[in-house]
Amino acid sequence: MAKAPTYRNRIVGHGEKTASEFQVNPLNWRKHPEPQQQAIRELLRSVGWVTGVIENVRTGNLIDGHLRIEEALASTPKAKIPYTQVDLSEEEERKILLLLDPVGSMATADEELIQELMAIVGLQEDTLLDALTAFTDTGIKAEDLGESFELPAGDREPFQQLTFTVTDEQAETLKAALEKAKKAGPFVDTGNENSNGNALARIAEAYV
Repeated sequence: MAKAPTYRNRIVGHGEKTASEFQVNPLNWRKHPEPQQQAIRELLRSVGWVTGVIENVRTGNLIDGHLRIEEALASTPKAKIPYTQVDLSEEEERKILLLLDPVGSMATADEELIQELMAIVGLQEDTLLDALTAFTDTGIKAEDLGESFELPAGDREPFQQLTFTVTDEQAETLKAALEKAKKAGPFVDTGNENSNGNALARIAEAYV
């Protein structure tokens, strides 16, 4: 019988310190688009810290958490940030810096479970919906619609929630069409308070 592999524990400590006390990794290759920045900002605001950033004790460099540090510096520079310390050589640090995010992104998404979680959580923040749809490719970007399609809490009948996958160009066309439909006049006796849903139904009526 083959001997089971032994995985080394490289974690050597935990702690808290302010954002200005962390050292940015000069080889950090990650670029953070505005939707991701907004999503991290919203998560920190609505939930808070649930995992620490990662720091290598040998070099003092961050390995993970640069965006969270940036947001903390901009919003709460004196607040204490949780961190995990690891003990890695420079070569190992570069390997983790290069592969930590890409390996994680290789995971595939169970879209049915994501939709179920969204219903349970009642996710409504547009910035978080943007980040989720970008990852799963399950729906229209919230920023392109202007408001969430999230259903009301409680008994959801007679409402239904629909999701669509569109290109950026199609999203711009859809956004323009929704705005034009809204300007055609108020929605009367629909029972739906979501202006985007009403506008989309008004557009669809032309093809029924």
